Amino acid sequence: MGDSVVCKYEVVVPKAEPTVRPATCMQGTVPDGETCIIPLDCPSGPIQLSYTALACGPKSDQFIGRMFEELEMIAESTFNKPHQQSCKTTCTSVWAKVAECASLAKDDTSSNKINSWTACIGDTATKGVQYVDFSQLMRKDRSKKMFWRLRDRNENLHCYSAFASAVNFDGKTWFDLTRQVEDLAAKNYVRLQGTYVKKPASSISCREGYCTAADRRGTSLSACLSDCEMQFPDK
Repeated sequence: MGDSVVCKYEVVVPKAEPTVRPATCMQGTVPDGETCIIPLDCPSGPIQLSYTALACGPKSDQFIGRMFEELEMIAESTFNKPHQQSCKTTCTSVWAKVAECASLAKDDTSSNKINSWTACIGDTATKGVQYVDFSQLMRKDRSKKMFWRLRDRNENLHCYSAFASAVNFDGKTWFDLTRQVEDLAAKNYVRLQGTYVKKPASSISCREGYCTAADRRGTSLSACLSDCEMQFPDK
């Protein structure tokens, strides 16, 4: 692939003597300290990640990692289709976020599920939003591991009402979030580019340009992605 770079996948190789350096590697692998690595091509095109998708998307390693599994496939299928890629990236970020919220709420026994709700939307973004129990609004999506889908086909995601119109980050928090996302992207062989690198100078709206891009695109991530393909078939 013309625009590919080499990612490396670590494989632990059993050794008779644990002090042997370097590792004894199988054919097709090369030594890298105590392990061997298999060179792999990254996706041919990088994913454009906006600071809005970073700020408003999932925050746990588990759901960021799952999001990047989907983004890896999107990177391959939307090469040279920037509008479709942007649409699909937003869909994936939104649906990964609500899946994270639903998973947190599912086992929350606190009063009014306040613990999971605060963890879901952030303790600084609880004002001016409508409480939504995503675990009641949705059910697990059998076709997409760890993702959830709406129970009712006539329902909407309520992303616009549930998430804040103004979210702020200090410099350290943004740096830590950026580093977390970049580490997880590397583990999933996703190449990132975009505005996410630089901390926004003003507050970020998780409603405009984020929720509005996914709120009315069907009842599941798959439906949202299909709608992006219909709207941006060749661009």
